[in-house]
Amino acid sequence: MQHLRYPEDVPEKECATTLGFFDGVHLGHQTILHALKKTGLPTVVMTFRVPPKYILSSTLPPPLLTSFEEKLKKLASHEIDYVYELPATHAFFSLRHSTFLEKICAHVPIKTLILGRGASFGKERAGTEEEIKKIASAQGFVVCYLPLLMHEGKIVSSTRIRSLVEKNSLIEAKTLLKIRTREKG
Repeated sequence: MQHLRYPEDVPEKECATTLGFFDGVHLGHQTILHALKKTGLPTVVMTFRVPPKYILSSTLPPPLLTSFEEKLKKLASHEIDYVYELPATHAFFSLRHSTFLEKICAHVPIKTLILGRGASFGKERAGTEEEIKKIASAQGFVVCYLPLLMHEGKIVSSTRIRSLVEKNSLIEAKTLLKIRTREKG
């Protein structure tokens, strides 16, 4: 896996891409990573060193489940080809969703963008599924929203795992963070 920090380092081949913070690289994230690999294209995970909340919010942000270095190791274990570290700046996080995606598309040759249902980004998280699908159509790539992964009737999320850790429900938290064995094909 290559960790990329500069736009000129991004491969020129069309790729399967996802975007998010991926705190913990939990089972829900792993479902997205598996879908990326199934495309047969080079895979790119676009992420940040720090979450947008740490930059944009004046309130005390929640603790992270994993450090950036741990996240990179977990992503590498899923045989992701490239991790592109996007700038974690107030200016970048404040971009309108259309500008945000245009900047990314100017450097990353996206053929397929895979996200989890409900994922949104850009200023005030206005880049909803409907909006991103419009941009994808105009930019000439496919966007696919995967259903959210459920475990025991509840959505698997970093927020849920943090809550479990706070409640000292460590066995359940560990279950949601375990590395899923890769399925063939």
